[in-house]
Amino acid sequence: MRNFAISLAALAAISLVGPPPARSESITYKMQATASGTLGGTAFINSLVTIWATGDTDDVAAGGTADHQFLLSNVAYSGSIAGLGNFEILGSGTIDVRTFATASGRESGGIGFNVFDGSNGVFGKNIFGMSSFPLAGYELKAPIVAPAWNVVVAALDNDFKGFGTTAGKLVFTGVDPASGVFTATTAAVPEPTGLVMLALGVGAVITLRRTALTAIPAFSRPSHRS
Repeated sequence: MRNFAISLAALAAISLVGPPPARSESITYKMQATASGTLGGTAFINSLVTIWATGDTDDVAAGGTADHQFLLSNVAYSGSIAGLGNFEILGSGTIDVRTFATASGRESGGIGFNVFDGSNGVFGKNIFGMSSFPLAGYELKAPIVAPAWNVVVAALDNDFKGFGTTAGKLVFTGVDPASGVFTATTAAVPEPTGLVMLALGVGAVITLRRTALTAIPAFSRPSHRS
């Protein structure tokens, strides 16, 4: 009977707490393409390169331009190159997506992973840039899989070649322009207040159990006398 009462109390406490509400969504953006270059002086040729960053959908801001621009600032990039392993890219970054019209008049989206490491002033350097039709109208807040019809990398665009990484300098010398894919995946971020309520619910269950044990008549409690 005592265990039954405690179980009912536990169920009541948990039902009052409920699952923690979702505040926003954590979102991970990833670009992949086949590229060539060097990492820390070690060459890679036609290898799969992956760059990713994680942010919060609440931090996405409109760019204020006429071409449907959205930005996510102060992100940290990680990367991997097939056969060479993982690394972190040094410097703070901004993810920038815009919608534009192609020469044929069809709308496309263009997205860039930019990093600011002090070598290119206020403009930063574009690690990867991809153009993809599914990105037209995209606002950096939803899951998506977007194959690219064009891929560019910074080393082929300007004189600021290379990026500092935890594995040495990363320099691109070539990229397959049709090999790129951009993906975004989301996961709910719980409200801090929800976690507090969950802790309070667990505390309530413990308190109820202690109260129930105290209420047991003395003659029914186990004796500890030798």
